[in-house]
Amino acid sequence: MPDLRYREQLDQQRLEDIRLMLRSLPRSCADFIRSLMNTTSMLTRLAYTIDLGTFFEFALKELPVFTASAATEVTDAEIATLKPRDIELYAEYLSLYYKQSGEDETTQRKLRNQTYGVMRKLSSLRSYFNYLFRTQRIPANTVSLVPLPKKHEKPILLLERDEMEKLLAAIATGTRLNARQAAFHRITQARDFAIVMLFLGTGIRVSECVGIDMEDIDFRVNALLVTRKGGNQVILYFPREVADALKAYLTKREAIDPLPGHEHALFLSLQRRRITQRAVELMVKKYAMLVVPLKRRMSPHKLRSTYATNLYQATEDIYLVAEALGHSDVNTTRRHYASMSDARMRQAASHTDLHYDTALQQAAAQPSVNGTEPAPALPIASAVPSATPPPEASAAPSQNALALTPSSDGYLTASERHNHTAPPALHDHDLPPSPNATVAAMPPALPGKANGLAGGSEESVPRLETRPPSVAASDERPVFAQTIPTATDSVSDAPLTDMESTHSGGAPYVRNRRGDRWKGQK
Repeated sequence: MPDLRYREQLDQQRLEDIRLMLRSLPRSCADFIRSLMNTTSMLTRLAYTIDLGTFFEFALKELPVFTASAATEVTDAEIATLKPRDIELYAEYLSLYYKQSGEDETTQRKLRNQTYGVMRKLSSLRSYFNYLFRTQRIPANTVSLVPLPKKHEKPILLLERDEMEKLLAAIATGTRLNARQAAFHRITQARDFAIVMLFLGTGIRVSECVGIDMEDIDFRVNALLVTRKGGNQVILYFPREVADALKAYLTKREAIDPLPGHEHALFLSLQRRRITQRAVELMVKKYAMLVVPLKRRMSPHKLRSTYATNLYQATEDIYLVAEALGHSDVNTTRRHYASMSDARMRQAASHTDLHYDTALQQAAAQPSVNGTEPAPALPIASAVPSATPPPEASAAPSQNALALTPSSDGYLTASERHNHTAPPALHDHDLPPSPNATVAAMPPALPGKANGLAGGSEESVPRLETRPPSVAASDERPVFAQTIPTATDSVSDAPLTDMESTHSGGAPYVRNRRGDRWKGQK
């Protein structure tokens, strides 16, 4: 029988742990774990089993609905009696609880769960109840009525370039270590330096790092074979600096005689076993506290984030970063590693120009409307117009002080007509110039009315008129907005609107919608 690889050995050990824990849980838990065999990994099923064990341990101690003395005696009928309040009590219990440590009942350890830990355990319980409801073993899914805790996004913690250099220098030289740490550093310096260089140069996960075997490295192409989280094996390439660090470690690795079962492991512990994930995490944190003491959450995964961020800033290719990290969904990469650094944020601010100086110059060069000097430029905070007009704006203006220009349509407002004795010249900027355009006076308005404006005067208002050349300007007929040609005028081919009339000997011609014309009666 060939030797099992590290991943296969790990899955075999996890399967044994799952079977051992399921013996102390209800039968429905074993059925639920078996239903996940084809869709989840062994590590995921182990996590589900641990979370279910935590819930039933709480339920037997705290919930009166469970009358059984052991979790194996809990039935589906008792599970169906759970209320949303019971699940909320469990969520509160997860924030701080005590668990027996080993076989000694008097020794207990304190356990705490942060927001992500509570979310994971409630999600496991929700999946379990979904299975029971889907298989019609309970009438309702009670856990689905309890919302999950609010997820707070944490900023990405990574090392800047100068911090990376200090971290590698601290591992290479061993400075600032105490006497005990320096004694171990003389033995593990090459191994620690190679592991950290591998994190910063390839971005692999800590589980992938500890699973590397001696046969998985090929220095001819500077590549190594790693087993991803889902079990897929991929080839990763590393730079020359990582190759030099690995070669320096291998010279010392060959002098170590590992224990049976660990002969193929690349990174060994002081006990000559394959190094564990926990040992790697403690090693990274030990050196990071010497360099960046304020970044207390520094871990191998943060070194992976450092690699991903540097790769994205160098290439700006999010798909390349996702492929290098082994993400199956590129949105995961975009959400975590496509954020801008402080330098890029400062660069974005430097490229923002509001053109405020240009606006102030244009406002200062614009002539005043009432002939006075332009007001000094106000800062942005005081440039907002006030809701109440200034006192001078509400006072009645003098008749000689106003020199207003008529609007573009040739009309004046009632206040403008009231303060002017003579109509100003017409400046029509909206209409093209025409040789037939003349100014005629409108008929006097009714008393008390000014062209439909209440309170206006009876003064005439300039109005734009279009006359044919054959009609004299002294014609005494009323002038409308559009003059209708008479019998003596040259009739144009312009279409007439509905019910427009033409003068012909006092009897109008009327044109309907079809264009027919007939002579009406007087």
